[in-house]
Amino acid sequence: MPIKKPLILIAVIAIFVTGLFAGRIMKTMGTTDSPAGPGATSSYNLENIYQRLDNGAAGAQTTFTEPTVPPGTGTMHTLNEIMDKAPNRDDTNGATTTQVLAGQTFWGLTASQWATQTGTMPNNGAGSTIVPTLNASLASSTETEKDKSL
Repeated sequence: MPIKKPLILIAVIAIFVTGLFAGRIMKTMGTTDSPAGPGATSSYNLENIYQRLDNGAAGAQTTFTEPTVPPGTGTMHTLNEIMDKAPNRDDTNGATTTQVLAGQTFWGLTASQWATQTGTMPNNGAGSTIVPTLNASLASSTETEKDKSL
């Protein structure tokens, strides 16, 4: 039994020291109090995000208001519906900056160019099509006249 008392004393000291250390760490982390209530903060809501993804609507920041209906009875889009509107990464067919005309903006879908991008491809114009024409003397000649080895 003489060993039990020192072990209990060591455990109590360890708990005390751990508590002091944790208190010092938490003090340096700052306060957990909000600087202001929810009504003092303007931000976009989930409907704004859904509409931006669905049709590009700008949205407007508003202050927080408590819901007027219980959960599950409102008209808000679900997180799954919002996620369905978000683009998927496409490393196979997603355009890159070198494939879009210089100065044109687009949403990059590839892993290396995700987000708003600006094209860098030079504009070489529409170009022209060269249509080959037959030499008039060849068009009227026979096969043996065209190729003397026949």
